[in-house]
Amino acid sequence: MNMISYASLERFEGNYAVCEVEQLSIFDSIIGDFSKECYMADVPTELFDEKGISMIIGNVYSVEHDGSKVIQIIRLEEAETQRRVEWLQALGKKL
Repeated sequence: MNMISYASLERFEGNYAVCEVEQLSIFDSIIGDFSKECYMADVPTELFDEKGISMIIGNVYSVEHDGSKVIQIIRLEEAETQRRVEWLQALGKKL
């Protein structure tokens, strides 16, 4: 069953963007919930290229996936990326 979730780009390995993909809907995602299930997926960079979406480490994207396979990149989630950056900055100030 296909699902739309957030995925953060962690690194590049050859022609793949290695992304951490959440195993829940974007509507159920909560920043800082480290109990949520995620998996690492090797996503062909051509999935980004065919949509003209830039690939930057740390960015968050909405993706359609079926289990551990990313089927398509839907879009760059600028607001979610910014929320996560702000959350990490605030966390760093507390430490």
